Amino acid sequence: MLHYLSGKLIQKKENYFILEMGGVGLKIFTSVNTLKGLSVVGETAKVFTHMHIREDAWDIYGFFNQTELDFFIKL
Repeated sequence: MLHYLSGKLIQKKENYFILEMGGVGLKIFTSVNTLKGLSVVGETAKVFTHMHIREDAWDIYGFFNQTELDFFIKL
């Protein structure tokens, strides 16, 4: 399982952002709170993650800190 990811912030959207790592762009779903806490596009960003695997999708959720991730997992 992925615990955190660190890479170049490429794009921010309403409920996700794109993080580039080693030439691969990862779409990471997130909250408005985490989006506000992320660095500026083009800068390095680090987020704590939870990967949710279903039959039809592998989704990554990103969180600004460990506390937000722990709360998400409890839900």
